[in-house]
Amino acid sequence: MTDRTDAITWPDLAPRRTGRTGSRRANTPGRLAGLLTAAAALLAGLAPGASANTRDWSSLALSGPHTAGNLAVYFLHGPSQPGPVPLTLGEALKQARVVVHETGNVERLEVENTGGEAVFVQAGDIVKGGRQDRVLNVSLLIPPRSGRVAIGSYCVEQGRWSRRGAESASRFTSAEARMPSLAAKRSL
Repeated sequence: MTDRTDAITWPDLAPRRTGRTGSRRANTPGRLAGLLTAAAALLAGLAPGASANTRDWSSLALSGPHTAGNLAVYFLHGPSQPGPVPLTLGEALKQARVVVHETGNVERLEVENTGGEAVFVQAGDIVKGGRQDRVLNVSLLIPPRSGRVAIGSYCVEQGRWSRRGAESASRFTSAEARMPSLAAKRSL
């Protein structure tokens, strides 16, 4: 592999003022693509086991922009990193490799990874059980055998603050649902 770090250039992002009007240079798609490429290359070089001296930057490709309204998305394509893929929270709960603990505080739960694989918790995951169903408001990767990790949450059902049926009031049993609406996701 060749060292291609010298090929990474950071786009000039400093605002430019022209004349007396104080107008700034527009953030063009080309400049944004350059920034995204440089940022992705930097992050890829910081990945576990990667070295800036051994990373083959030529394998990365940028596509886009793909736009919808005022949103533009650029995709960075490259080979998959070696190693296991983390379990989702729903998969880990089904396999009893993670425990989501009730804390008695609507805005806080605790997640404990008891298994040997990392677990990915995505903002918007809804966990059912405890004293009240909750939506998790942050994304994080929980390492194997993590101990209890605090995570922010919001209630998704009004009026209940006790166990439901045969469910445990101290733990959550599933994470199959996600926040459904764009407005609800924005409120997070």
